[in-house]
Amino acid sequence: MERNRVNAICCAILTTLDEATDEGECVSEGILFSPMIGDLNAGEFGDIMRLLHSGGLIDRRPGNGVTISPAGRAMAAKIHAFETAVR
Repeated sequence: MERNRVNAICCAILTTLDEATDEGECVSEGILFSPMIGDLNAGEFGDIMRLLHSGGLIDRRPGNGVTISPAGRAMAAKIHAFETAVR
């Protein structure tokens, strides 16, 4: 998978978690994966989730739960600021 595609998917996941959850709130990985099914297979999605987790941007919970970490929220804020600046 090319780097720009990985970056775009990471941005989509982080901004979705930031917008859709309060601090510490958990969502299912399936909710994040379902809109991407046509563009991404389960293995690729798992690789991206591991990348986000190893980078400290998300926390994984038992039962396929995911929360955004404080570092992930900070990154999502930077993404939102960049989106606003380029509009």
